[in-house]
Amino acid sequence: MRTSSLSLSLSASEIINGEWRLVSRAGDHHPRNYYAWNHMRNIVDLVVTRCGLPVCTTLLSLLPGHVLAWCIKHSSDVSGWSFLLFLYRRVGAPKESEWLLKNAIDAALSFQWSGEAFWSFVKASLASDGVCGKKARTMTLLRLRKAVPDGRATSLDMPALKSAGHVNQAAQHKAAVRRAVSWIDKNWQPYDSGNDII
Repeated sequence: MRTSSLSLSLSASEIINGEWRLVSRAGDHHPRNYYAWNHMRNIVDLVVTRCGLPVCTTLLSLLPGHVLAWCIKHSSDVSGWSFLLFLYRRVGAPKESEWLLKNAIDAALSFQWSGEAFWSFVKASLASDGVCGKKARTMTLLRLRKAVPDGRATSLDMPALKSAGHVNQAAQHKAAVRRAVSWIDKNWQPYDSGNDII
């Protein structure tokens, strides 16, 4: 009798990839799927706990790029953006986080996103220690100001303008950028840290 040995153990990278495919598909079919994204948080935490941070950084190195690509396709999905921020905080290297934030902002400015999900992600990213360094924060803020010529929030009353039918996508986008810049100006105080990554 010949027996074949079938190994049932999976590598951590196979588990992460398999779970990512499952969660991203669930997010495709069920927008703002908090339960699926929370499941992925649990998988990341499990990998970090079992493998340790240096090993998991290597294992999870491709995941933020995949999540960013997914979020760009689903820009109004707050659960996806929230998970990306979680990844930044949990395992992201500041330089990689800065690169991902820059690419997300590139997409937002290119597609003129005005949705609150993305802009909440930007505000939380810039307000979070460990996501990006002081120089990257300052450069991002300057870039956002440059994207909207007057740069600061105005008294633009979007709900009133929308109801009157006077708002186009570009105006909504500019108002969203202004609100984000205003919030950042009001709530983010640059910190001085000798360990800040520039």
